[in-house]
Amino acid sequence: MDGDRRVTSMDFLNEFTQRDEGRIKKYIGIYLSSAVENIPKLQELLKEENWDELKKMIHSIKPHFDIMGMKETKASAEKIESILLEKKNLDVIPEMINDLVSEIELSLKELG
Repeated sequence: MDGDRRVTSMDFLNEFTQRDEGRIKKYIGIYLSSAVENIPKLQELLKEENWDELKKMIHSIKPHFDIMGMKETKASAEKIESILLEKKNLDVIPEMINDLVSEIELSLKELG
């Protein structure tokens, strides 16, 4: 992975909050705390092969990726959600979830 690559972009958040530092910090804080909770949940649902709950969880975290400007991560989440919805090619899900978790972990480093 390219060392200069960033997974987050503050463009949307800056516009959304009208560059209000307090609100920016609030949204980043909310994202960070939910991301820290979501990583083990995603891994547990994957381990259990609980595809329905995994699909619900992926769906619920996509807006977080929008707010943090994580376009590629959101696109990955949408692909995962689509595969889980169709219940076909489920063998690709473990790698995709691991990649998604890596992106979330990278976002934690960038924002933390």
